[in-house]
Amino acid sequence: MLGFDRSAVRLRRRQQSVPPNCMLIRADAQDLWRQLASHEFRTRHHFLLYPNPYPKASQLNSRWHGSPAFPALLSLGGEIDVRSNWKTYLDEFQQALGIAGFTSQLEPYEPRVPLTLFEQKYANSGHALWRLTASLDASTGEYRGERPEMHRHRG
Repeated sequence: MLGFDRSAVRLRRRQQSVPPNCMLIRADAQDLWRQLASHEFRTRHHFLLYPNPYPKASQLNSRWHGSPAFPALLSLGGEIDVRSNWKTYLDEFQQALGIAGFTSQLEPYEPRVPLTLFEQKYANSGHALWRLTASLDASTGEYRGERPEMHRHRG
């Protein structure tokens, strides 16, 4: 399991509480996704948990689904689980997946055991939480970029 964050401070805070099969690294998601994709790496499961929604229209490129690295994320394959208290963000993410040819499910979400401090905070404060899930291993339509299924895992 690989966890990553741009913040060294956040990583240091969590270092003592990670399971033995987890490695935390300091990395920018866009750079990491591009590097992994360039090496034809395949991922089993992605969690994008409570990303900053960057709500202004001018901030679209800062949202994961509006980022130039979005095709790299898709090319990694696997299952994706995106959670947010900002439904509009997940509506847009779902639309971007659909344009890329992927089917996804978006539903209200009530965590039994919160995975992050943000999930705990939002659940405790009464925020509506949302969860989007999809398989990135099979495209259901035409994708206007790299085809995720063209990447092979080197083994």
